[in-house]
Amino acid sequence: MKTSAKVLALLAALALSTSVWAQTRKFPDQSKLGWLAVSVFPIASIDGNPARFAAGGRIFDTNNRLMIPATLRGSVAVRYELDQAGQIRRAWILQQAEIEAAQR
Repeated sequence: MKTSAKVLALLAALALSTSVWAQTRKFPDQSKLGWLAVSVFPIASIDGNPARFAAGGRIFDTNNRLMIPATLRGSVAVRYELDQAGQIRRAWILQQAEIEAAQR
């Protein structure tokens, strides 16, 4: 393969990969907007109210990667989903644009 063809293939792959990241995330209909603070996992608070993560509860960062709860500092805006026992099943840390869209 010629060098120019390799460069074109690389540019096409790069363009496709950035368009995937530019897509907006979809959240479950039953998810709620709130402010999450984790003290000592699984103990947390949502909007200042005591909460607890369910067994297997997950936190996703702004790029949809799993987060280690101990790395979460302070209070962050999230969409969260509760299980049947009222414990946090999943939480997604929101980007600024997602916060603004949720508040409309």
